[in-house]
Amino acid sequence: MSKRKLVIVPYSSTPSSSESHSDDDDYKQQPTINDKEQIDIQSKQTSNSISIQSIPAESLHTVELYMPPAKRLLLQITSTNKSSIEYQRLAWKSLKKSINGLCNKVNRSNLPIIIREMFQNNIVRGRGLFARAIIQSQIVSPFYTSVYAALVSVFNSKFPQLGELIIKRLISSFSQTYFDNDKKNCLSTIKFLAHLVNQNTLHEITALDILGILFEDLYRINDSVQLGIEFLKECGQKLSKVSPRALNSLFSTLRDLLHNSSLDQHTKSMIEVLFTVQQDQFKAYPSIPTGLDLVNENDQYTPEAAERFKSRGGSKLFRQRWKSDIKGGRIF
Repeated sequence: MSKRKLVIVPYSSTPSSSESHSDDDDYKQQPTINDKEQIDIQSKQTSNSISIQSIPAESLHTVELYMPPAKRLLLQITSTNKSSIEYQRLAWKSLKKSINGLCNKVNRSNLPIIIREMFQNNIVRGRGLFARAIIQSQIVSPFYTSVYAALVSVFNSKFPQLGELIIKRLISSFSQTYFDNDKKNCLSTIKFLAHLVNQNTLHEITALDILGILFEDLYRINDSVQLGIEFLKECGQKLSKVSPRALNSLFSTLRDLLHNSSLDQHTKSMIEVLFTVQQDQFKAYPSIPTGLDLVNENDQYTPEAAERFKSRGGSKLFRQRWKSDIKGGRIF
């Protein structure tokens, strides 16, 4: 009887080549549902990697992710050499955007917050931006004129050159709009000037000069008197405290104008209403509304430009231009 030799073959998890090609179905493992999903994922990943690898390197570098404009601008500023022209341009653009945004959204309730945020900007460097933004915002929203005047008074107490610049531009705007017969913008300008008088940012002498000019213009008597009445309503309470004698003289002029045949009935009615407001001590038009008295009286500063309108002959030059326009026929 022949002996058989027992050969022990070690187990291997990887089938041999003969086993892998065996026709025996018992050893063929059918893929399950999870295996099929895994195969699909691997095939997609493979296809994606192939498609990415097929993209040129130059195209990959040009792909940019979306970034909010404000964050992108901040990143550009921080990553640029501060001594370069590009950095200065970006910094100026950022300063302009910040000042415009704060001036556009200021109101009585958020005024303290806006002031704190505004102080974070380089307001001395951007004083021209601030002057332009605050004047434009007041023209668009004259209802908030008292708020804008309070904001100006705060910065005028810290940076007098800023208040001086705003006053110069407002007086220039008043002169331009008045001679251009732009009554709407002229009314917005004198309203702003009146509230700056209330905040002690503009000297009352300038206000009296403007009123004298308006009440003496007999060639556009209805429009000029109406502008003067609106101006006097806004700052009448302040003038009654600091210049009562001059205010009484202005009301005497208005009383005489009631007998002027050139005045239409609407203007006469406005004068009569103004007398009623005066008798009530301008309670309907307080000089500084509640919550807007933000600057201590000792810290208030009246810029020199407010007095230069008179000391440099501002009213005289104004009247000379007025007379020249009359002779040239441009006033009609």
